[in-house]
Amino acid sequence: MRDLIYSVDKWTTYLWRGLVRDSAVVREHVDRGRAKLATFPSFAREVFARLYSPPKPCLRTRPEDDWAKVLHAALDELPAFKKLAAHCAHNKELASAATANLLEQLVERLPDPPAPLDDPDARRREVRGLLDFLAALNANDPARAPLEQQIEEAKAHGHDAVDVMARFTDALDPDALRQALRRSVDDCATEVEEITSAAAGLSGLGGVHTSSDATQALLANTLKDSDALKRLGLLAGRMRRIAMGKRRTRTRHAASELSDVTNGSDLARVLPHELLKLTDPVLALDFLRAFVEGALLQYELVGNEREGRGPMVVLIDDSDSMDGPPATFARAAALALADLALTERRACRLVRFSHKINAVLDLRVGRDSAKELLAFLSGPVGGGTSFEMPLRAAREAIEREPAYERADVVLITDGEAELSPEFLREWTQRARREGLTTYAIHIGAHAPAVLRALTHEVTGLPALDPERLAAGLFDRITSPPRA
Repeated sequence: MRDLIYSVDKWTTYLWRGLVRDSAVVREHVDRGRAKLATFPSFAREVFARLYSPPKPCLRTRPEDDWAKVLHAALDELPAFKKLAAHCAHNKELASAATANLLEQLVERLPDPPAPLDDPDARRREVRGLLDFLAALNANDPARAPLEQQIEEAKAHGHDAVDVMARFTDALDPDALRQALRRSVDDCATEVEEITSAAAGLSGLGGVHTSSDATQALLANTLKDSDALKRLGLLAGRMRRIAMGKRRTRTRHAASELSDVTNGSDLARVLPHELLKLTDPVLALDFLRAFVEGALLQYELVGNEREGRGPMVVLIDDSDSMDGPPATFARAAALALADLALTERRACRLVRFSHKINAVLDLRVGRDSAKELLAFLSGPVGGGTSFEMPLRAAREAIEREPAYERADVVLITDGEAELSPEFLREWTQRARREGLTTYAIHIGAHAPAVLRALTHEVTGLPALDPERLAAGLFDRITSPPRA
């Protein structure tokens, strides 16, 4: 496999070979292209390289490769292709998905020759080999004449092959190619952007800004094959941004109570009479000196926010009635809560339940749990609804596991289940005694009385609106605890 228009490095070539070996879809498109052009596999590799890791153009190109130059130029004329390449950069899974889509469009629009077009470069290599052999012969050797004839025939075949490739290039319709590629590139760019955004929504919990190549590959490979997880990731990303916005607002206003006068250089807190110095040329110099030395008189503000809240246990209803958008919304909300907890270095446990405990996932600061998280979020819904069982599971974690001591409990449901008076009384007494808070999110028009008996912190969601959730749960859970 030789370079046509771009010089592809060895690592990208290695990845490409693995992709052709492992992906039946990519292999099918490459084989269909090879049935028309012997050098199509080289072009396909260059398309992948341009998406994965931009290669350098070849210093010299061959005339028989002008068809590839036309196809590459059609891609270059599409602004969305640059955007697509930026999303796919150094992500093998995204680059392979986009390459498969583009190759499908290109193969369809290549003319169908009567027979596969040979690579004229093979004739060049043949001629060079024959010339080397001829040079080794004696001038009077009788084998020279037939060998020279063979060389002339190989040259003639090579010229014919170049002419055939030139006619093939002339048969290409750049306008039709651009039109077809425009739709394909736009679709690819949209899909890859969605996958990238969804992956961001499902990773980096707790403010972790980097993830391993294996994690990125796992997320991309899973999301490109799962529309449900893609929707979940996009919604989770939106909820996480809203929740973090609430947290940042709380942090900005945490220190708002006037405590004393101190020295510093914070212009927002400087006393008025210090600012008056700026009206006098001489005093202004003294002001600047004090500013540089951090000696300006300024207000000292303090806040009453607690340094850190407790851990969090999030209970997610998995019953039949949650199937579809409610389950996606509930799991996205749970991820936003987990992100809040981990950002504040608090442990978080996610529990999916119906009439039984379906799955449990413990999240810790700094731990890469992408594989376990995807498995947890991919689980199906089904079964009835029990509140007492998951609440008891949360209570057991709080009592028996040090990581969840004094944890807040969040229950997300769309249904109603019974809680005995004894259980409610015990739960309320312990919560009051131990300083714990229980939150409930009810998806539906009217929250059942049992949730209001469990806690006064009930957020009702008549519609699946993240902003409504922010004004309810996120606003409360990021606020300082009541005295």
